[in-house]
Amino acid sequence: MTTYQAAVKRDHDGAVAALMDAYLAYGQYPNHEESFLINTIVTTYIGAPLSCAQITEALATCHDIHYRRTTQPNLMYHGAEVMPEDDLYQDALADYEHDNELTLYRIIQEATK
Repeated sequence: MTTYQAAVKRDHDGAVAALMDAYLAYGQYPNHEESFLINTIVTTYIGAPLSCAQITEALATCHDIHYRRTTQPNLMYHGAEVMPEDDLYQDALADYEHDNELTLYRIIQEATK
């Protein structure tokens, strides 16, 4: 990985963390002023603002991550329902979180184009 690629990854990682922090601070439906603050923070990391649709999608994704972490619902994993007490539950949760993080990275990449 080049120095440039490492810097971009670090900036994208920071933007994903900032979006999760924004969700925890403002919830899934921020008002106009809160959306402006979110964009200010994200722009600091990636040099580009998010559209309203991107903010909505990102915060919905953050909500999904937070919901699964805090409520531990039953999950589908390899075609079977997995409950929190099952051995595979942590693997299933990790897969869901990974998919959601990929969604956040895609949103950030779209904003930088």
